[in-house]
Amino acid sequence: MKDLEKVLGASPNSFCDSFYGQRPGWLQGYISYLDARFLFKATLEARADVIVEIGTASGFSTGLLCHAQDIASKAGLIGSDYKVVSYDIDPMFYADRTIRTGDGAREQLAKGLLEHIVFRNPAVAADARQDFQGKQVEFLFIDGSHQHPWPTLDLLAMLDCLAPGAIVVLHDINLPLVVPNNPDWGAKYLFDELDLEESRPGVVPPEQRVADDARR
Repeated sequence: MKDLEKVLGASPNSFCDSFYGQRPGWLQGYISYLDARFLFKATLEARADVIVEIGTASGFSTGLLCHAQDIASKAGLIGSDYKVVSYDIDPMFYADRTIRTGDGAREQLAKGLLEHIVFRNPAVAADARQDFQGKQVEFLFIDGSHQHPWPTLDLLAMLDCLAPGAIVVLHDINLPLVVPNNPDWGAKYLFDELDLEESRPGVVPPEQRVADDARR
């Protein structure tokens, strides 16, 4: 990570924290502070030229993924033609119909970075399967519908597109624990049944859970 720190001018966590703190005020339902750190670090370590995101929503995580790729590129870990392709079933942000899906990334990222993002909407994992054939996807972030069996179906749709050793990140595997009135265990069911090497972010502190509850 030392070469990355030279590019960043800070530790990965500090850089991620700064990006997180500059998020637009209208955002709702975005990834938590610890989840952002986990996703940012996982993306840096993956060294992936091609990232697919299922579930764009505000686009905050899309921007975070692209930033991590940009840093990896500047450190010489990936090429300069990296891209994030983000899919969402809705062209408008679910929490505010006056905002386009992905506008969080459009607000936070400079034009040069945005050129590395492709927004596909309305589109779903089945469309991504058509777009990426031949095991091209090195990093997959699944953050669409959390209702069972949708996370599982999203992964199944993408299996033939994943490169050998690809990284798959599932969001909200413990969603009902963070938001008790949300019964969607779809990501958890999938995570628990995968016979693969697994890791997860740290425990969300109580004060962060309250903040997340207020946003969702």
